[in-house]
Amino acid sequence: MKVIANDAIITDAASRGTMQINEFLPLLAHALLESLDLLININGLLTEHVCGIEANKNKCEEFFNASPMIITALLPLGLANTAGRSSSSRPGARAPTAIPGAT
Repeated sequence: MKVIANDAIITDAASRGTMQINEFLPLLAHALLESLDLLININGLLTEHVCGIEANKNKCEEFFNASPMIITALLPLGLANTAGRSSSSRPGARAPTAIPGAT
């Protein structure tokens, strides 16, 4: 939470500076260095918890294929082809015939 608070401090301090002179530069530097120090120190602890985690390939593939958001990446293939792929993952969904407002 401290890193998130420091992010808000840095953003606010940077936005209040006037042109080349930023009277909040010491506060900004302190918050930035404190956040870097906290993140560097926690890196080792997080590494211990993350090592050994493996993704379930079948479950990831299932989520990927069921997601209607994948249609965005597939749009270059064409609307009819893409809509057919997306609607097949959702029972009862119908494929659109055109994009509203497209010419």
